[in-house]
Amino acid sequence: MTKMEDPFDQLLDRLEPPVTTIIADVEVLWGVGVGIKRNIPVALFWTMSAKFLSMLHRFNFSDYGDQELDQIEELGEVFEANDPKVMKLALECIEMVPKAHYLLFTSVYELEPKIFNSLQAEFAFPVYPIGPAVLPYLI
Repeated sequence: MTKMEDPFDQLLDRLEPPVTTIIADVEVLWGVGVGIKRNIPVALFWTMSAKFLSMLHRFNFSDYGDQELDQIEELGEVFEANDPKVMKLALECIEMVPKAHYLLFTSVYELEPKIFNSLQAEFAFPVYPIGPAVLPYLI
């Protein structure tokens, strides 16, 4: 994933008119960094449920001390592979969310209203459920 950062950064130099907003998947760790470096607002795009992001954002791993992530019972069902590297990457991604300017979800407000309200209160930027991201021919 990090091999894309430099070419993307170079592309931004060549685009006319200049980019005014970057939309990056939450798992593209460098997206927010490029936006910050260039003073371009970043909208992070989350493709899973709002509840899942909320759970990861609020989960307090310090309660588990030095325990391996794959031994934390609550996460065994979520990360079936029990791969600590996957969990570490997920947490690094979640840590970038508060640095964004917007948060976009592929969901609708009515499916998770309490979670969306909670996330909106938590973050100092707009949270937008933009509806399902399904290609029309798949419906």
